Amino acid sequence: MSGQLHIAISAETLFTIGGFHISNTLFTSVLVSAFMILFLLYAKSQLKQTDKPTGLQNILEAIVGGMYAFGDSITHSPKKTEVFAPLIVGFFFFILVNNWVELLPGFHTILYTGKPGIELTQVPALSKVYATTTEHGEIVESS
Repeated sequence: MSGQLHIAISAETLFTIGGFHISNTLFTSVLVSAFMILFLLYAKSQLKQTDKPTGLQNILEAIVGGMYAFGDSITHSPKKTEVFAPLIVGFFFFILVNNWVELLPGFHTILYTGKPGIELTQVPALSKVYATTTEHGEIVESS
């Protein structure tokens, strides 16, 4: 891959387990899911029954209270809000954290090059790449 332009439209396959392809996006999603589960387990262990929450508990209660109030303003039913709010909030934060992780250096492109280990390649977001193809389908870089 050195010296050649590499354009990937679909997700890169990192490895295969029993015929199931593990792509870079699936790998990142599993990492984000694990992070969120560990964070929420830690937050749950820090919860206290007090009238004045502090620190992390205060932030989480504000987020959860705001999301439930928003859901209740839409459904006008506390029972429906209790059913749908956890699902909607879960999807919201999963998508939000996945998009934030994409902004971290090293997570932009994860691909397997055939060499031992996983090579992390960062592609500058503001760079423009111009390429043309020859009659035989070879990609030729041009600037």
